[in-house]
Amino acid sequence: MADDSTTEARTAEQRPTPRQEAARLTAEGVHVIALTWVDNAGITRVKTVPTARLAAVAERGVGMSPIFDVYTCDDYITASPHVGGPDGDLRLIPDLRRLTVLAAQPGWAWAPVDRYGQDGTPYAC
Repeated sequence: MADDSTTEARTAEQRPTPRQEAARLTAEGVHVIALTWVDNAGITRVKTVPTARLAAVAERGVGMSPIFDVYTCDDYITASPHVGGPDGDLRLIPDLRRLTVLAAQPGWAWAPVDRYGQDGTPYAC
């Protein structure tokens, strides 16, 4: 029986590259990908990217302001000593293992994102 590191390595090797995923989505008629995360108020936030940009987004991410972490459920902005204001930029990196073509939304796919700082470290919030 293979150990976990061997299984993970094999699985990673079998995973399609972001360029291959973009080609697959394009062949399936997908033009736009919805990238989502849930903020601290429990609201699902969305950024969209064209399928042609998927490989670049998977590598470098899409920008997002950290201000979303101090929005309330009615979109008012509160203050926090731990989260700055609208300055700065986070990077949203799609989880391509969860990339899904949306059957009820022709031309669309969906992927959740992980949030990172500009330096590539996971965002604490």
